[in-house]
Amino acid sequence: MTPIIESSVGCRFFLMNLLFLIKTGTFILFIWQVTQRRRVLYLAICVLHFSITQMIYGLIRSLHYTVYGIKYFSDSITMFYQLPLFLFIIVTVVLGLWFAIIVRQGTYWKKQNITPMSINESLNDFPRGICFYYKGGMPCLINRTMNDLSFILMGKGLTDGNEFYENLRYGKIPDEHLVIQNGDNPIVKLLDGRVISFQFEQIPYENSTLNELYAIEITEEYEKLQELKKDREKMLAINKRLREYSKSVVEVNIAKEILAAKVRIHDELGYALIVSKKYLGEGKNNRTELLKLWKKNITLLKEERAEAIVTDYDTIYNIAKCADINFYVEGELPKEPENIRKIVLTAMSECLTNTYRHAQGKEIYVRISYEMNMMILEITNNGNLPNGEIVEGSGLSGLRKMIEHEGGNMMIKSRPVFLLTIMMSI
Repeated sequence: MTPIIESSVGCRFFLMNLLFLIKTGTFILFIWQVTQRRRVLYLAICVLHFSITQMIYGLIRSLHYTVYGIKYFSDSITMFYQLPLFLFIIVTVVLGLWFAIIVRQGTYWKKQNITPMSINESLNDFPRGICFYYKGGMPCLINRTMNDLSFILMGKGLTDGNEFYENLRYGKIPDEHLVIQNGDNPIVKLLDGRVISFQFEQIPYENSTLNELYAIEITEEYEKLQELKKDREKMLAINKRLREYSKSVVEVNIAKEILAAKVRIHDELGYALIVSKKYLGEGKNNRTELLKLWKKNITLLKEERAEAIVTDYDTIYNIAKCADINFYVEGELPKEPENIRKIVLTAMSECLTNTYRHAQGKEIYVRISYEMNMMILEITNNGNLPNGEIVEGSGLSGLRKMIEHEGGNMMIKSRPVFLLTIMMSI
């Protein structure tokens, strides 16, 4: 068996370099385990492995001095040089395998446990920006996403949290980016189209406070919000046109009622002329009834010739008089807002028409009250009771649509008497 001292220089040099690599790797592994705060047992294993490797490395290295006649160690040490070469090779292989086992065990432990490095890696892979920094602005934890945003917005890495946040708060960013919102929670639209929302919060940390800056991409939400704003503008325009249409419908209905009243007046006048002709020519008919008929027509003609109608309510009252129907109102009818007033007018006009055509009533009762921010309108009459459930025609269904369009509610009862109830927020 060849002693180690008689082995070739190349063989000893190879073993020495291999041992140097193993002990360097062990030292690095020891430092890593210290940073990961592993148990003392694992640290002691690394120290033991490093010590044995260093001892064997030192023995082989000292051969350099012995070969050239320099006695660097005592005789008790140089006796190890007579050990066989294969023994040093076996020890080196064992130390290498031991080092591999330690590395493998450390890798397995790293996968099974949460370490500061694993936290840092997960934060770097997190798609949202996170930065924690002290009061002075120095970051203590920052992930890759937030650092990239700092490069995009400020042209440099995030080294001062206070400076970065203050620039965002006051919109001090390059002109190619768009500041959507300033203040404590700024929102910025980047040149590439992404919309980023920044949120700031102070959290307690070791009897002090730590500043947290959080960045989240809200591009999809922002685009949907813009679409909603456009849709709202369209709806407002449609609502405006519907209001104008509703206004014209009310005016047309009033004009139709006035025309119908005038037609009835002239029909009544024609009937009075026929009756008078028969009375004068043939002496038929009762004189007293004839006088009543003419008095009624004269009253209607006076109403038709009235020049000053003060309000739309007066128009409804005059139309009712022409049909020999009286309104009895309890409460104060609204004069504003315009949409509420028009709904009340339309409801009174529709009830007047139905009372004349279907119920043959002579009196219409209107009761209006106000509770909190709510107006309650109730309309009934003294006419004939409905034969069954009331089927809404074009007039009542149009009134219902007008009320529901303004956020109100309409109810119709046919028993024990006809009752129309309208509730509107004012």
